[in-house]
Amino acid sequence: MKYLALLLVYLFVAVKNSHAYLDPGTGSYILQVVVGSLLAGGYFFKDALGRFFKKTTGFFKKVSKK
Repeated sequence: MKYLALLLVYLFVAVKNSHAYLDPGTGSYILQVVVGSLLAGGYFFKDALGRFFKKTTGFFKKVSKK
């Protein structure tokens, strides 16, 4: 994993001018991907935390009744 990170850093630092063209639609596409990823990640963590707290509170309710 360490070598992969070093390789990626090297590849981004060692790049010369590419003279590439990015059309105007690329920015909106990147924005859509970023916003969609953030929303999906937020929902995933909300759902995972909800399940975790539901199980832990259920466990402690069972333990306290005994």
